[in-house]
Amino acid sequence: TSDIWLRRSFQWESDPTLKSLALRLHHDDHVEVYLNGKQIANSQSFTLSYRWQPLGEEAIAALRPGTNTLAVHCRQYTGGQYV
Repeated sequence: TSDIWLRRSFQWESDPTLKSLALRLHHDDHVEVYLNGKQIANSQSFTLSYRWQPLGEEAIAALRPGTNTLAVHCRQYTGGQYV
C-alpha cells in the first residue's frame, strides 16, 4: 500500500534534567510521528539521508516514566517509499 505504519514500545526512567528531544529520521514521503498517542513530528517532504529533527515541548510532555509507545506513519505519493 502507500502507507507504512511502525510501532515500538520502550522503557524510560524519569529524568528531571531533560530539556530537549530529537528524532533521527530518513523517510520518503510524508512522515508523522506519535509518542503515546500525541503527534510530536510531521514532515510533508522526503529526506535524502538520515537527519536530526528537534522536537518541541509537546514531545517532552508526552514522555512518561515506564512504558512509552512510539508510532511512525509514512505516506507515499510518488517514487520510492521508505522510513
